[in-house]
Amino acid sequence: MVVTIVLGAYWKRFTPSAAFWTLLGGSLLVTLSIVWPVLVTPLSHGVDPLGGFKYTRALYGLAGSIVIALLVSLRTRGKREKEMEGLVVGSLQRAKERYKGGAVNEREGEKVVGRVVVDEEVEEVSISHAMAARLKADIGDIIYLADARLWLGGLRSVHSRISTIHQDDDPAIHLAPSLVRRGYLLVKQRHRIEKIL
Repeated sequence: MVVTIVLGAYWKRFTPSAAFWTLLGGSLLVTLSIVWPVLVTPLSHGVDPLGGFKYTRALYGLAGSIVIALLVSLRTRGKREKEMEGLVVGSLQRAKERYKGGAVNEREGEKVVGRVVVDEEVEEVSISHAMAARLKADIGDIIYLADARLWLGGLRSVHSRISTIHQDDDPAIHLAPSLVRRGYLLVKQRHRIEKIL
């Protein structure tokens, strides 16, 4: 399992077939080493076999899984480079852009606390120009809005996009009614808003 997760996240060449055979083959190798402990002996470095090779069996399974993963990956055809964009560690920026649907706003803003107003005319979220400046947010950025009472731990919260930034000094956070329902937000409570992307 460890080999499959690590190679899947870090190696673009790791294929779905290799993931399957690594999981199956690695499990089979460990099972065989329980039946025939002599298989672990080359990696035991003098450890007494009476202890059951607890740690060296794990090393044996890890080494065997890596060999299976490499062999199967090199002998099977993986996905094209374009299909892998955003799925492996080297292309996280592309994953963020794909998730957001546009350019990512990485500017560090502050968390702002304010009151929520249900507004039928707002598409998603509308905030004042002053609040947008504190958040360092633009139209289309993804925000996280949660009840300001920290002991709720995000139970009353919602992720959404900023649909408009209004020019007046209204410090309220205007939300579409569907967002209030989806996030189980209590309108009379104070809420914390922060920009995510």
